[in-house]
Amino acid sequence: MAAIHSFEGVMTHSQIVRLCFPGCTSSWPLERMQHYFDHRLIKKIDAYNVNGRFLGEMIYTLDTYGAYTAARFKEAEWSDFKWRRKPRWITLIHDLAINDVRLSIVEACREQSSFSLLKWISEYELSQVSPRIPGRLDSFFVLQRDRQTNPSYVEQLALHLEIDTGNHPIKRFISRKVKPILKFFGTDSYADFFGVREGVCLIATSSEKRLHNLKKAIEENGGAGLFYLTTMEAISKETVLATPIWRLAGSDASFSLENLPLSPVDAGVLNNFSSTRYRQTVLPI
Repeated sequence: MAAIHSFEGVMTHSQIVRLCFPGCTSSWPLERMQHYFDHRLIKKIDAYNVNGRFLGEMIYTLDTYGAYTAARFKEAEWSDFKWRRKPRWITLIHDLAINDVRLSIVEACREQSSFSLLKWISEYELSQVSPRIPGRLDSFFVLQRDRQTNPSYVEQLALHLEIDTGNHPIKRFISRKVKPILKFFGTDSYADFFGVREGVCLIATSSEKRLHNLKKAIEENGGAGLFYLTTMEAISKETVLATPIWRLAGSDASFSLENLPLSPVDAGVLNNFSSTRYRQTVLPI
């Protein structure tokens, strides 16, 4: 129940299996979810076709008693507890894509002892903040990694995830996402909410062509050193942390989260772009 609430309030059956029944190939997860449905803990919806895209599997949201169970598990006051009562169909593909990236990170951290996922704030949780956080961020998470130069020490990376499904013009993405993020990151309001002074934004987009055009537009609008881009296709538990799939705006270089520079400026990896983002990933203040 708590997992469904934390993962955007909606999960596919395959996502439930990945998180809660890793490696299971029997019918047990399906039987277990049916049990929860029969006891009115969850709602299940056959999402065969969503907004013209083939999904072809069951999705789950919380029923009232399941939400109460999640609130009790999280030690949250029931009177203040918010949850997604039904899928938001217009953004369902986007919400499930956030879950897929998050699950790849969770699975990779399970297998790589040099990484730990310390915190994750979902898009749904961020959407409940009033006034709305500038840029309508999809997620915020803190990833801890061993310091490469000295494995006895650790570094904590403050990271934001943004999913770009390619459904809107790049100009709109720049105006609604990139420009507000550039103004918001590093401010006192940002630090008060997230508990860190700076962060970087990871963008997972729909295709190589879209990535190229989006990266160029971000660079032209002052985002050098702050945004890292990849494609959804490139992300898996094998690649998301240890493979250099993340392309830095303002640079020809690609990085893994394992060797993401704490300061692109100090590391000298930016091309001929000026940047005031001297330190994008930081220890919590």
